[in-house]
Amino acid sequence: KDKEDTASDLSNLIVSADYAEGTDKAGASMGHQVLSEAMMGKNLMQSLDCKACHKLEEKSVGPAYNDVSKKYLKQTDAVAYLVGKIQKGGAGVWGEVAMPAHPDLKDNDARQLVSYILSLSAEKIKSLPEKGSLNATLNKPVKPGGNLYISASYTDRGGNNIKPLTGSKTLTLRNSSYDLSGVNTMDGFSKMSYGGRNLMLVPASGSFTIDSIDLTSIKSIAMMLGWQAGPLSPSSFDVYLDNANGKKLGTINFEGAPAAVPGAKPSATPNMKMLSGPVEPVTDGKLHNVYVAVKAKDPKMGGTAAITMLQFMQK
Repeated sequence: KDKEDTASDLSNLIVSADYAEGTDKAGASMGHQVLSEAMMGKNLMQSLDCKACHKLEEKSVGPAYNDVSKKYLKQTDAVAYLVGKIQKGGAGVWGEVAMPAHPDLKDNDARQLVSYILSLSAEKIKSLPEKGSLNATLNKPVKPGGNLYISASYTDRGGNNIKPLTGSKTLTLRNSSYDLSGVNTMDGFSKMSYGGRNLMLVPASGSFTIDSIDLTSIKSIAMMLGWQAGPLSPSSFDVYLDNANGKKLGTINFEGAPAAVPGAKPSATPNMKMLSGPVEPVTDGKLHNVYVAVKAKDPKMGGTAAITMLQFMQK
């Protein structure tokens, strides 16, 4: 609802879905940002004096926007160059008629105008429809730890000397296989990378927290544990809702690992063990933190193990 707009215009709505590995969604939102910025530039243009000198497809006092787009699309410094032209004005490129300067136009607004102009001849990025179904894999190979980001933004049309406004929202669908690089709160545990994988070294006693997980329909948690050589003490991984004082959801047990046989040649590959344990259902539909606390039965036994994978299971 908008007092300045007489009717809702869903052509100004942009919906996108993209995958990104880990917890950084910047790469996934790039296409959406391009679309959204171009839409803001298009609507901003209607509130300024641009239409007095330019048309979309025909030469007027100044060049057509389509012609400007084709001329500068592949120029590496096109955005900076055109922003400067809009703000400072100039003449000679498209004829002798001078383009008036717009010194009061902010850099961000000028970039939005340029984004719209360049989008006219760029390869089109299409918005998803405002209603419908979405294949959650986007028909792409999904790597462990990758997340699906569904974004929507709407830009109103503004008005004479009224800048258009944009609102946006992003929904994150977390991968059931959790990327351990996303763990930021831990006590005793430490993170490392090995062979291109993110690991967490397991202490004799400690804890870590996974933020903002929807546990609806989750019935068990699986954990891959790896180590080079024993002995390793039997240990328990207790799972709590939200924090150490929250409801205990379940326990994942590790039976330990014996010492290497004397005289045996050390293995070049680590030992791997898939552990799992049932968890009590959480049905409130809210996002919760998952607090995991480990305790070794014999802390003096020594040995080093690492969690190489953690997955939330529906069975």
